[in-house]
Amino acid sequence: MKYINNNKSIFGIYLISPALSFIISINRMYKGDFSVCWIVPFVMATFAYLFPPYSDFARNLDLVYELKDMPVELVFLRNSDFVVPLIERFFVKNNIPIEFFRFIYTFVVYYWMNSIFLDLYKKRCLNIRQGFYLWCLLFLTISFFVYIINLRTLFVNYSLLYSIYKIYYCGKNRYYLLAIFAGFVHFAYIPVIGILFLSRFVRYELNLSWKVVISILIIVLSSLAEMNFDVVSVLPLNDLIAKKIEIYTVGEWGANGDLTKHMHTTNYIIYTTLASFSLYYLYFVYLKNYCSNKYEGYITILLGLLLFTSPVTSLFTRYLAFLNSALLLHVIIAYSDGKIPGKYIRNLLCFQLFTTLLNVYANWNCLVNGNIIFLLLPVPLAIFQTYDFLEWCKLRLTDDFNDFINKSIFSRQ
Repeated sequence: MKYINNNKSIFGIYLISPALSFIISINRMYKGDFSVCWIVPFVMATFAYLFPPYSDFARNLDLVYELKDMPVELVFLRNSDFVVPLIERFFVKNNIPIEFFRFIYTFVVYYWMNSIFLDLYKKRCLNIRQGFYLWCLLFLTISFFVYIINLRTLFVNYSLLYSIYKIYYCGKNRYYLLAIFAGFVHFAYIPVIGILFLSRFVRYELNLSWKVVISILIIVLSSLAEMNFDVVSVLPLNDLIAKKIEIYTVGEWGANGDLTKHMHTTNYIIYTTLASFSLYYLYFVYLKNYCSNKYEGYITILLGLLLFTSPVTSLFTRYLAFLNSALLLHVIIAYSDGKIPGKYIRNLLCFQLFTTLLNVYANWNCLVNGNIIFLLLPVPLAIFQTYDFLEWCKLRLTDDFNDFINKSIFSRQ
C-alpha cells in the first residue's frame, strides 16, 4: 500500500500559496503519496472564504442582517430553519467575519470526504491508480460552486452521505445523531432522514428491471422539473402554515420565484443539458454494474420518495440531488471493492470534470468579481480579504442577488 504519513511540508506550502499547495498535493497523490490529501480541505475552505456572497447565500445573509438585533424568539418565527441563521446571527452580532463561517462549513465537508477516502484506501488493497481515481471521485462528489452558493442545503446532503457511510459501512450508530442534526439544519430533509431509520427495519429491495424502469422515469421527470405545480395552493391550510410549507414546496421554483426566470433561458437549458451527461452516465454505471450492498434498501425507499414528490419541484430537485450523491457513493464503494471495472470510473471522472468546467463557466462572474486571486498569495493576506456585505451587494448584485451588475472585474461604478 502506497500511503506515506510523514509529509508535513505541504502545510508550509499552503501558508505560502493555497493554490500552489493544491497543485502539488494533486501531483503527489498521483504518484501515490496520499498523506497530502488532508491539505485539500484547508485549500477549499480558503477558496470558500474568498468567494463572494451571491445567490441563496447572499439572500439568507441579508435576512440575518435584518434579524441581528431582534430577540431570538423572533428569529425562530421569521425562519423556517433556524440553526444556520442563528449561527450567522452570532457571527454578525459579534463582528466576526462571515467568511470564517463559510471556511468552517466548507472545511468540514471536504474533511468528511477525505475521511471516507482514507478509510476505504486503508481497508482495500488498491494500487496507486485506483487510489487516485477513488480520491478524485470523492473530491468531485462535492460540487463546490453549488455548495458555496447554497451552504445549508448541500451541507445536509453531505452530512447524510457521511452518516450513511459511517452507519452502514463502519457500524457506528452514533452517526444517527449527525443525521438528526442535519434535519435541524434544513427541515425539508426530514423525510430523507426518516427513511434512513426506516431502512434499518424495512429491507425491501427492487430487482434490477424495476430499478431500470424507475431510473428512466426519474430522469424523464427531472427534465420536466420546471412544471412548478403549486400543491400548497390546493390544500386547506391557514396562511401561516401555508407560507411555511410553500418555502419548501415551491419557494424560488414557483411561478413568481427568483429562479424561474433563469430556468427558461437558452443558456440555462444548454448548461443543464450538458451538465446532465455525467448524471446519465452515473445511472448507467450504477445499473450496468449493479451489485447489492448494505444500503440498497435505503436507495429503494429513496426512489419511492422521489416518485411521490415529483409534482413538487423544489422537494423533487432537492431529493434528486441527494439520490445522485447516494448513487455515486454506491459506485465508489463498489469500485473500491473491485466490482466495477476501471474503464467506467475513468469515463465517469471525465464527465464529472466536464461538469466542473461547466460550473466554472457558469460562475465566472463570481470568480472575477471576488477575491479568488488571493488563493495564489500567502494565507495571512487572504484572511484580511473580507467583504463589506451590504455595500458589496449594493455595488455588484441585482436586487434578487442572482445577477452581477458589473460583468467584469475591470468595470467599476
